[in-house]
Amino acid sequence: MPKNLIKNALLFVLERMKRLIESSAASSIAAVMTNKASLHGKNVCCVILGGNIALDKLGEIIGVERV
Repeated sequence: MPKNLIKNALLFVLERMKRLIESSAASSIAAVMTNKASLHGKNVCCVILGGNIALDKLGEIIGVERV
């Protein structure tokens, strides 16, 4: 999964669900959001857990520089 799609999924979860997830969890969300898997008409469950992400990396993703 391309990094930009994972980043978009991570931001989506952070903004909409107020949950911080790690990139590995965001990759499943990205796959569903971009219809990369043929899931139309199927029940889907994405396991999203963990918040193990470095503050520097999070700042880079959301566009904030750490001071």
